[in-house]
Amino acid sequence: TENPPLTINLPSLHEYQAAIQNPQNCFEDARLKSCTTETDQFGLPRVRSGRFALTYKLQNERQTWAVRCFHKSAPDREARYLEISKYLSAQSSPYLVKVDYLPKGILVKGISYPITLMEWVDGDTLEKFLFNNYINSRVVGNLITEFQKLVSDLESRHIAHGDLSHRNIIIRNQKMLLVDYDGIFVPLLGGKLSSELGNINFQHPLRNEKDFGPTIDRFSSIA
Repeated sequence: TENPPLTINLPSLHEYQAAIQNPQNCFEDARLKSCTTETDQFGLPRVRSGRFALTYKLQNERQTWAVRCFHKSAPDREARYLEISKYLSAQSSPYLVKVDYLPKGILVKGISYPITLMEWVDGDTLEKFLFNNYINSRVVGNLITEFQKLVSDLESRHIAHGDLSHRNIIIRNQKMLLVDYDGIFVPLLGGKLSSELGNINFQHPLRNEKDFGPTIDRFSSIA
């Protein structure tokens, strides 16, 4: 297959939707070729849209995966994700999921484009969980304790998520897991600028791309 140009014109939503209906043909990774794609009420691939990527749920007999297809370019995305994947694999934090960056992950109209691949995390977002449980003081109290443990764990590993918003924290069996690692900091990325600034409602109003290090989650944690 042909490699994408240096300045990538990424596929549109409709092009990704068409390609991902046939996992056996569009994916190079053997783990995905045997999968089926979750569909919506119209029988089309169910997509979850974000600022940088479209997320799809794929499943086979053994595993359920989250596949993120990018719709916004970032010139050093591959280098960043390789460092992120390497560091997270070595750390094994209970709050983070191993992520693989596949430079030639999905084939769209004869051209390969990058994806990220990680375990699908079932559960409710913090937003939904609190909406359903805010009147239960015991559950909310346990959640606060769990969040404090999460923050302490990341800081002890010199990791910062970069976008600790209510939709990037998943509650599974009353335990927390973080998703969306586009803006994550790991020590191997020291000296770089931040690739994104996260949800502005959870960030210090003066934060800019130069603020990128192991303490960038502190304002979000307080908020």
